Amino acid sequence: MSEPTTLTVFTIGHSNASETKFLELLKDNGIELVIDVRTVPYSRFAPQFNREKLKALLGGSRIGYVFMGDTMGGRPSKAELYKNWKPDVEPDGHDGEPRPIGDPAVSRGPWLQAGSNSAEYFAAEESNALMCSEGEARPAERADFLKLVDYPKVACQPEFQASIEEVMDLAAKQQTALMCSEEDPHRCHRHHLIAKALIKRRVAVRHIRHSGVVADFVDQMSLFSTSAEKP
Repeated sequence: MSEPTTLTVFTIGHSNASETKFLELLKDNGIELVIDVRTVPYSRFAPQFNREKLKALLGGSRIGYVFMGDTMGGRPSKAELYKNWKPDVEPDGHDGEPRPIGDPAVSRGPWLQAGSNSAEYFAAEESNALMCSEGEARPAERADFLKLVDYPKVACQPEFQASIEEVMDLAAKQQTALMCSEEDPHRCHRHHLIAKALIKRRVAVRHIRHSGVVADFVDQMSLFSTSAEKP
């Protein structure tokens, strides 16, 4: 018999919802704290959810705001956390110390430095001008970070594990929702990375959908297919 869960964490994606709709969804589920897990907490397509505006919006409804996108975001800053990353080689042919391919100073961001010889890399770079946070580029042009990022490796990072523990501590005190930009959790790292880590710790995770439906813990376990488990 499996151990019963004693803690619940909600998740939600803002997408292009209005401020009124977003607050309504939070209030309907008794949310007291929103944890922002976007790598980049800004949006050209939904500027009402830019970090400062969102914090003020939530504060006006007495809902707390915490940013954890730096340790729990869907596009990690370490190039070695991407599936196609390989250590660089010194120009003279002698193997050097492993280091990310590409110049860290390049503005396109470290999530696009990984796997720079792959087709996925060029697709990601092409869509970067349209993408402000997870899931924001036009569907036909969006890089699939769910395939690019090595989530099992991310889940083993000390900073990620520490953040999971912090989420659990906060959720034990306040009704908490993790927030990203993608409305559909099954196309977002909050489902494929964060929810899986919480479930392994016996935490129930519930996805709030814009329709008002809330997907429960039992419903989502069947969505973790064998193929999704492969690195």
